[in-house]
Amino acid sequence: MVSTIEALYYASVEVAKHKGDHLKEQEQNLIHLLWLFAEQRILIQKSSKDERSLLPFSEAGKEKQRSLRRYEVTEKQARDKEVGRELKEKVRRAKEVRKNVESVSLLSYHIASIKL
Repeated sequence: MVSTIEALYYASVEVAKHKGDHLKEQEQNLIHLLWLFAEQRILIQKSSKDERSLLPFSEAGKEKQRSLRRYEVTEKQARDKEVGRELKEKVRRAKEVRKNVESVSLLSYHIASIKL
């Protein structure tokens, strides 16, 4: 499995080679960056093992975090959302009525201006 940081590393090396400014020194700097990320990942794995918790980068750990972000809608939130929908519908109907009245008024004006 290739992590995002590894993919970025290889992509940046390829771009540098393509542009012609690829230097061994730059590649070494990127390798140091990869090493730091690897060390951080090892520390996370160790602390997760010590705490007997799921690894945050495992599928189960990611799903656990997603479930923590989900929540159930309360009754008040549901009522407020419904009231908002009703208000939007009321405004939409009022605009339609106003538009129809203007159309009828304009039509009446044109009919009244016709000379027989």
